[in-house]
Amino acid sequence: MVLDISDRQRGEPAIQTKSQELETALQELKQAQLQILQNEKMASLGNLVRDVTHEVNNPIGFLNGSIKNAKEYIHDLMGHIELYQQHYPQAVSAI
Repeated sequence: MVLDISDRQRGEPAIQTKSQELETALQELKQAQLQILQNEKMASLGNLVRDVTHEVNNPIGFLNGSIKNAKEYIHDLMGHIELYQQHYPQAVSAI
């Protein structure tokens, strides 16, 4: 029994070419998958930074507003004390 392998030998370069093309495509897919994963990580990190910044800015904004109000109240109080000292220079001992 003699086998004719000439058809197989002629088809082998095409198979190798296809195999190489598939290997290249697989590598490109893996690279694309890594890039997508990296982009998702960066997006998640961006969201985390945004949330942390928001959580830090809220108390700072509250304190800033409270300090402004406290300054106004102290300024008003000091003005009232000056008026009191002008009109009642000899206050009773309890005051």
